Amino acid sequence: MRVSGGRGTKRTDTLKVSVGYVDSYIGEGQISYAGPGALARGRLALEIVRRTVEADRASPRANCGSNWSASIRCTGAEVSARANEPYEVRVRVAGRTENLREAVRIGNEVETLYTNGPAAGGGAWKSARDVVAVASVLLPRELAKPQVQFRGGVTMKLREIAHSRTGDKGNISNISVIAYDAKHYPLLLAQVTSARVKSAFRRRCRRRGGSL
Repeated sequence: MRVSGGRGTKRTDTLKVSVGYVDSYIGEGQISYAGPGALARGRLALEIVRRTVEADRASPRANCGSNWSASIRCTGAEVSARANEPYEVRVRVAGRTENLREAVRIGNEVETLYTNGPAAGGGAWKSARDVVAVASVLLPRELAKPQVQFRGGVTMKLREIAHSRTGDKGNISNISVIAYDAKHYPLLLAQVTSARVKSAFRRRCRRRGGSL
């Protein structure tokens, strides 16, 4: 095959690439309330957090460049003694912030409800993570170096997919692990084994009847 009349230009000094960068941060906190008046206590918990945030925003020294959201979710089908009220609710507060410090503070505000909020709160959980955005830019060719990485699996914290409730009687403690989503229950069965729990608490437990 013969080709003629072809033309070309010098290659550019830049490449169009997709660059990931930290755009903002997300902080989250959750806590549960159960028993009579659970819904009312959950609403009060949200009101306490809301007032705290509004008071801080009114301060001239505050750095609260965040968008907050709050919700209450019923976690069980059981109904309390009061008609048409859920027996247990899960309170969730989340916000998108400009820095990691403010994202961490969101979860801390929910955690403080243990002592500064409605009675009988339990299963508090908090997290703070970055939000990675993607932008298409022209990058100098010498900076665009292709790399390939293989990862054998995904690592996560147990608190990312489950929360817990606990109670104690004397020197005995009962700890339940509850998945946020039913799809993660098989994963909990496979990974949260008695051997791993025993290993995690080995320094805090005393032997009783030859076992922990």
